[in-house]
Amino acid sequence: MKNYLVSLIGCSMIAFAQPAVISLSPLNGSSTTATFTSVYRHAGGVNKNYLEYLLVLPTPNIVWFTATGSCLIEYNRISNGMRLIDNAGTGWIGGQSGIPVGPGGATLNNNYCSVNTAAVQVAFGATDITTTIPVTFKTSLTGVMGTFLQTLDVDGNWTGMTQFGNWTAHALSQPKPGPYIGAVTVPAYTLWPSSVDVVTGHNAGYTNLSMVNILVADSIVGGTNRCHIIYFGATKDIKLVNDAGTGFVQGSPVTNSTCIIGNTPTEALSASGSGNELRIHVPMDFNPNNVHQKLHVWINTFDNYGNLTHWQGAQ
Repeated sequence: MKNYLVSLIGCSMIAFAQPAVISLSPLNGSSTTATFTSVYRHAGGVNKNYLEYLLVLPTPNIVWFTATGSCLIEYNRISNGMRLIDNAGTGWIGGQSGIPVGPGGATLNNNYCSVNTAAVQVAFGATDITTTIPVTFKTSLTGVMGTFLQTLDVDGNWTGMTQFGNWTAHALSQPKPGPYIGAVTVPAYTLWPSSVDVVTGHNAGYTNLSMVNILVADSIVGGTNRCHIIYFGATKDIKLVNDAGTGFVQGSPVTNSTCIIGNTPTEALSASGSGNELRIHVPMDFNPNNVHQKLHVWINTFDNYGNLTHWQGAQ
C-alpha cells in the first residue's frame, strides 16, 4: 500500500511518501495471553519509520479513545526500545527511549497488562517493520476489547489509530455501563450471510442508543467489498452506505455494488426495542460477480453521549 500527500507547484508534482499500518494478527481471540504480530510500512523506506503503536482497548470507550485503563504499547525503531502506557494513560513506563527489546530486555507492567520485552521480536524489510509482541492481560481487563495499530514517521506524519480486530481476556458476567453488543446471529455461510440479527443495548435503556453499524466486508478498514448498514435511533431508519462511503443509497431496491438489503418477499428490515435492548433484523443478498472471498461481520454501537462499543466481530 502506498499513500501520498500530493501538492502541485506550477507544472510539477511532488509526492511525499506517508506511513501506513498494514496488518495485525490474530484478528480475534480469547485468552489471558496473546502474541500479536503487527506490520507497519513507509513507502519512503524502512528508516522513515519511527514509533509503532499497538493498542488493546477496553470497550465501551469514546471515538478518540481514552488511554486510561488500556494496554498501549510503543516500539521505537531508533532506540530499539519499548514502552507501556501508565495506569492513568498520561505517561509512559520504560523511560524516555524505552526498554530494549530482545536479549537484555525486561518486563513492563501496568495494572492491566504486561509485556516481556526480552521476548519481543522485530524484523525489518525494505519498507516494513514487523513486531511480534507477547502480552499478558490482567483480571482488570474484562469483556471484548478492540485491537488497534498506529504509526508515526520521522517527519512527524501520523496515521490514524486503526482498528483491526478484537480480543477477550476475561469474560464479563453483565454488560458494562454504556452501549453494549449482545447476541449476534448470522446463519452459516460460505461467502456471505443471508441475514444478520443483532441484539444491542444500553444499561440505561435502549433509547440512549444513537446509531448501530452493521458491517459485512473484507475488513474493518478498506477492502474490496463493503456492505455497511446503519440504524439511526432518532428516526428509526435503517440505511445502506453507498459505494463511495459518502452518503446513503436512495430509492428502491436498496443496493450498492456489493449487497442488497431488505429485498425479499418474506422478510423485511426491522428494528424494535424494549427495556435496555434493541433488536435489528437485516435480510440481505450479495452480488456474486463482485464477491469472491468470504466476508466477515462486525457490529459497532454508539450512544447519545459519545460512547461506543468499537467494532466487534461476529463471524
